[in-house]
Amino acid sequence: MKTSSFCVFLLSAFFTRARIQLNSCRSSRSGTCIDIWKCPYYVNLLNAKPRPPHLIPKMKQNLCGFVNRETPKVCCRNLDRDMIFGGDFLTTHENFHLLPMDNCGPISHSTRIMEGGVATRGEFPWMALIAYKTGDSPEDEDFKCGGSLINERYVLTAAHCLDEASILGIRLGEYDIQTEKDCDSRGQNCEPPVQDLLIDKIIIHSRYNPSTYSNDIGLIRLATPANFNYDNVKPICLPHGNLLKANLVGKFLTVTGWGVTETGHKSMILSKVSIPIVPLKECQKLYGKFKPISKGQICAGGYKGRDSCSGDSGGPLQYITSLGPTQRYVQEGIVSYGPSQCGINGRPAIYTDVKEYMSWILDTIEP
Repeated sequence: MKTSSFCVFLLSAFFTRARIQLNSCRSSRSGTCIDIWKCPYYVNLLNAKPRPPHLIPKMKQNLCGFVNRETPKVCCRNLDRDMIFGGDFLTTHENFHLLPMDNCGPISHSTRIMEGGVATRGEFPWMALIAYKTGDSPEDEDFKCGGSLINERYVLTAAHCLDEASILGIRLGEYDIQTEKDCDSRGQNCEPPVQDLLIDKIIIHSRYNPSTYSNDIGLIRLATPANFNYDNVKPICLPHGNLLKANLVGKFLTVTGWGVTETGHKSMILSKVSIPIVPLKECQKLYGKFKPISKGQICAGGYKGRDSCSGDSGGPLQYITSLGPTQRYVQEGIVSYGPSQCGINGRPAIYTDVKEYMSWILDTIEP
């Protein structure tokens, strides 16, 4: 239901007196300039009780005109207009706009769902590698964990990967670790260079327990923004709206990383494998005596030898779904832990459930 016409009058009067330079929608959030009452994101904010303190600053930032010199028009993104917003508290969070929902999770033309194997160049451009110091020599460096880029300043990963004393930085846009350039078999059609970035700060969930791996989630803030102008570096989408209620048990999702393969050696090339989500009770039977399994975790894998493995930790468990008018990759989980021997039938692994931590992510990230 709309707020009173008096409220709209006050809002329009505020903007008029302030003589704000109208946003063309080419900068800031981008999107299309429409009546504020036709954009679900702002309808949610206007109808919230109490009204969020960031409402007026957000409207001021995205004001682009008026309807009949009275009702404000705002820059509304395609995703905002198409969103089913009943009860989705995340979209009204003051930091929701920091997630680049208009250009996240792009699907490569070469994407193929397969049992397992090598990914194609540029297929998962949000993949991040965490570099660690492993000794005293400058050459003593290694990539031991993965992560996923969620916006230009943050990488999402597992808390158990975040040893501040040994982390050197983040690599984005990588495919084959052994090659300086990632090209086709003829040495042509090369990908853009990787982006090696320093770290501003590391944030570990305050309730992370290293003994049980509960709340195994963390964020890395990059010292400088990632450059999205290149196709090999893009963010992945995070779940919100109806996706928060999606039941994916029995569905096959894709896990990606540079972890140990069936040969027992770490892969130098980004790999992917399609694994099923299984009922949480299956993992409770396997691991419950040793570690508590909660709703903040996902049980997946253990099917025909398909699994994540050592070195995949912190990487994303993802799937393709509709977000607004387009199909995109959305991250469902984070690789946490599993059996000591990977790929055993009937032995699924544990993933942190990203849906359960969306409020924490939004509370934590900064512009």
